[in-house]
Amino acid sequence: MLAIDAGAMDFLECTPDNRIQVGGRQGDVLEQLPERFLLVSHGLSLPLGGPAPLDHERLRRTREFFDRHKVAFFSKLLSYCSDDSC
Repeated sequence: MLAIDAGAMDFLECTPDNRIQVGGRQGDVLEQLPERFLLVSHGLSLPLGGPAPLDHERLRRTREFFDRHKVAFFSKLLSYCSDDSC
């Protein structure tokens, strides 16, 4: 990603669900991306509206990810997937 011209794309999409705990070389690259590209984010597995209680720790880590990487906006699909009786 760092070899791409900063003006070559309008934005990059990243998923916090898969990147919150990333370290090493991938984490180093991720840390540099907000300086070159507008980052937007889409949630894949944040459990909102399900039968389980809200995971406040996961929400906190997600928010820290947004702040650290200067994520411009976040989208999340809300849909019914399952419940305890399925």
